Amino acid sequence: MSTRSEIARINSDGTVNEMYCHFDGYFSGVGRDLISLCNNQKKVNLLFSPANIEEGIDEVSEALENSIEEEESIPKYSCIDDFVNHYKDDIFIEFLYIWIPGAKNIPPKEKIENLLSKTENLTYEDLQNIEGIWVCCDNCKQYVFYKTKNACEVEYALIDVKLRDKIEDLSEICRDALFRYWYANYENNSIFSDETTKHILEREGVEW
Repeated sequence: MSTRSEIARINSDGTVNEMYCHFDGYFSGVGRDLISLCNNQKKVNLLFSPANIEEGIDEVSEALENSIEEEESIPKYSCIDDFVNHYKDDIFIEFLYIWIPGAKNIPPKEKIENLLSKTENLTYEDLQNIEGIWVCCDNCKQYVFYKTKNACEVEYALIDVKLRDKIEDLSEICRDALFRYWYANYENNSIFSDETTKHILEREGVEW
């Protein structure tokens, strides 16, 4: 399905490479592929080969198979703010994904502090101890980035559900119950339409 997304990589100097991805841009598609297949700096660098950046990709796994890591870099934006501002109102690009490097490749704080202020529970200090992290957002519905260390994170489950437009209207008790359940059972592909989820929502008086 041609759900379009933009995938970005922040470099150690704060410049940004980005590539267009034409298919499966939602969180359980491109999002899950990035988290599972590009979970360290070496793999991210492989994905961001000049050819992929220049031509765009159809899917992450195929792009990785055909990539050759090269030193050549093609930064399209001088900073992350330019990238985000360029796409945040683009109705055709439905999802944004950004790799923020950590540890030895961490960019200067002033280059990414605005992005970090728009993420949930992620600070510059956190990046000192990890190799990197993906942040993502639903570009058509919200301008809040969610950190995604792995496919079982609560933030990942939160926004890849039919209820994402209603989630903030649910009571805190109901949200907590849903998140605990989804987190514990995320490997089940039918998790978001099963009877337990429906029962939790019925207690809130919310129709599925």
